[in-house]
Amino acid sequence: MVDPCGSEAPRRLFTVDLDRRSASLKAVPDDRPDTGGSPFRGWPYAIKRGDAEYFVVRAQSTKYDTEFRLAISWRSGDRSGTLRLDDHGKPFRITADTAADQTCIAMKEQTIYWMMPADSSTCPEER
Repeated sequence: MVDPCGSEAPRRLFTVDLDRRSASLKAVPDDRPDTGGSPFRGWPYAIKRGDAEYFVVRAQSTKYDTEFRLAISWRSGDRSGTLRLDDHGKPFRITADTAADQTCIAMKEQTIYWMMPADSSTCPEER
């Protein structure tokens, strides 16, 4: 992956299964052809000042409507802290297909659309 300054920066891929009670990051190989597929090796992870790294997190849920934030603990010399990542102050949200309400949309009067439960008797039949 090329960073905005034009240099090559390693990309570290992680997945997190939000269906698990205690969700944690799992390193996975980078599946792009030009990377060799080597995964992240583990914590603690160190980079030098000025080095660029890309961390890609693929969160997934197959059962629930889930909200989450990421918390990254860091340390530099005597300083330390936690960086919280979210969606502009709100948690990220993932909805599994099985957790979503099924709906249908019907057009009336050529411009007005009505959204209703998929099991409604007024839903148009599939053609």
